[in-house]
Amino acid sequence: SLFSPLFSLAPEFFGTISKTLCDLQDFSVIIGADMNAVLDPLLDRSSTPSQHTPPSTAAFKGLVDDFSLTDLFRAVNPTLRQYSFYSYRHKTYSRIDHLLASAILYSEIHSNF
Repeated sequence: SLFSPLFSLAPEFFGTISKTLCDLQDFSVIIGADMNAVLDPLLDRSSTPSQHTPPSTAAFKGLVDDFSLTDLFRAVNPTLRQYSFYSYRHKTYSRIDHLLASAILYSEIHSNF
């Protein structure tokens, strides 16, 4: 279970997670996390995203891509717009809580359902 710090510390945080995942490459992994970032700004935010991709979103997406992690919510709900956080400051909803699985584990889960 992980909790990502807010934007200013996010690149360092994702670097640490990347190193840990390298050490766990031979294992099946499930990560439950409040990442304070979205994977798909179009689906995971209630407002239209800006052209600028926040560093935390880029780092999070890179981590998921680099380690072939599957977003389990999105695998089951490919187009559903559902959110886990409301920002009073920005008056927007976002899905920043994620459940991710390694590719090997996801294929085992998927084949049994």
